[in-house]
Amino acid sequence: ITPATEAPPAENTPSDGNGENADSEIRIDVDKTKAMKYQLTVAQVYQKVSAALTDSTTATSMTIDGTDYPIDIIGFNHDDYSDGSGKAPITFQMHDCYGTRRAMNGSATNAGGWASSKMRNESLPAILALTPPEVQSNIREVNKAAGIGNRSTTVETVSDKLFLLSEKEVLNSSEFSGVIEGTQYAYYATGGSIIKQRNGSTNAWYLRSATIKNASQFIYVSVLGALKSQDANTTSGIAFAFCF
Repeated sequence: ITPATEAPPAENTPSDGNGENADSEIRIDVDKTKAMKYQLTVAQVYQKVSAALTDSTTATSMTIDGTDYPIDIIGFNHDDYSDGSGKAPITFQMHDCYGTRRAMNGSATNAGGWASSKMRNESLPAILALTPPEVQSNIREVNKAAGIGNRSTTVETVSDKLFLLSEKEVLNSSEFSGVIEGTQYAYYATGGSIIKQRNGSTNAWYLRSATIKNASQFIYVSVLGALKSQDANTTSGIAFAFCF
């Protein structure tokens, strides 16, 4: 994606403060004007980056309804494409929370779990519709394991474009959910922060995991980074993930 005579549409600026490359994060800012000049959409730049990177935690940004949100790379070759074509090379997640809080359901129930939730079926599709058309058309469905709630230990597989992470994917734990919903992402396994902000202030954020302890609550990460649960009709921050 780098033309021979001019600067590339994506620039990275890693530094540890001593003139050396830092291993912890590379931040990539996509210059939309330059990308268009080389007939590349923002989504295509994401895809090129996905193909090139193999072992870095990278941050870029996604525009949603005119607001740019920082995005982290949380895993490599982690998620399976739902069409059976193989592994998604990179999984991305919002670095912080979306600007508006959302509830998991319209009432205090976790029956049906993630698959049946209002968050999955209404809220996240509505947010996806606010992203640029090239992003909407290039995000691909991946398989996600999810408990069915209502104190059940049954796990099902669903296909998602945007999804919330599970207890297992963030903290490598199933204490609260009682089920195994995927495997931990590399970002969190290597010490990536689970503390997130919303509009500049620390905010709790939902996981897709229903608690095993009752039939009314979903699990969330508190402002202190602890796992807790709350009624499904309570609003909280969301930091969704996705793959190209």
